[in-house]
Amino acid sequence: MSCQKYENQIPDYAKGRLAAKAELEEHLKECDRCAEKLNHVVQAQDLFRQWKDESVPPWYRAPAGFFNEKRTSWIWTWSPMVLACVLLAFTILNLEIQINENGTTIRFSEVPNQSEIQRKFIAKMEERNRENQEVLKSILTQFQADHQEDVKMLINEAMDSNRAAFSKNMALMNDSWQSQRQRDQVRLNKQLQSVYEYTATNNQNLNLLANQLVRFK
Repeated sequence: MSCQKYENQIPDYAKGRLAAKAELEEHLKECDRCAEKLNHVVQAQDLFRQWKDESVPPWYRAPAGFFNEKRTSWIWTWSPMVLACVLLAFTILNLEIQINENGTTIRFSEVPNQSEIQRKFIAKMEERNRENQEVLKSILTQFQADHQEDVKMLINEAMDSNRAAFSKNMALMNDSWQSQRQRDQVRLNKQLQSVYEYTATNNQNLNLLANQLVRFK
């Protein structure tokens, strides 16, 4: 067994949750690398337990650090807020500022009506729907192709299995037929031998009977 499997068992062994630990202990006696890793895991667990049991010290802050005796100007304090409000107004009111040689011009842009927004939204949704349909169609086409290929593979495997089974059955039938043929041949030879012996005995008896008849004459 490789060290990788034993390394995966070391944390459970260190926590005492490994059931089959005899095999790992035998491996630790022979493998210095795994033994060193076990030592590191045990040290890490001990250190974690020490940190877990250690109480959190109180946290003190110097209150003087929050105070700044030097007063700052209100411009620097509120300027980010004012700038954010101006940008928000430009965004909501669709303001356009044009600066040229004739001066600065502020113009309110036309807000698109609700029907135009709905039309664009519907067009975007239809486009997204067409894209999703194309993706779904591609996935279904690929799935059908893979399914047909799997069916072909299963049919070929079944045909190969049937051919192999048929060949095996034919071989078994041939062996059985040959064995039966040999047994029938042996039995036939025995029967022929019995007939031959019976015929020879009958011929011998007929010869004896013929000789006896000749003597009586």
